[in-house]
Amino acid sequence: MRISSNYLQLINRILTDEPGKPSGSSKKATSGSEDRKELSKLITGLQQEMDRIDAEVSPERAARLQSLAEQIEQGKYDVDSNKLAEAMLKFINKV
Repeated sequence: MRISSNYLQLINRILTDEPGKPSGSSKKATSGSEDRKELSKLITGLQQEMDRIDAEVSPERAARLQSLAEQIEQGKYDVDSNKLAEAMLKFINKV
């Protein structure tokens, strides 16, 4: 299963300085720099975890997920309300 990298792209855009934007005081710049380093570490870890999950998905499951994604995009996916209710009840009973 491949998770969209739009979130990673958004975070990377946030991390990059916009041209012409004032950098503020040196204390704020240092704090911002530390924040960027921490976020970069988190992004790297997230990307590695996504890659690990992708490697574990069987081809059959990947094909099924792709099929479901296409049905949802085309508006052709119908939810079976009985199955949904059963799954919700199972989850509630486990909690």
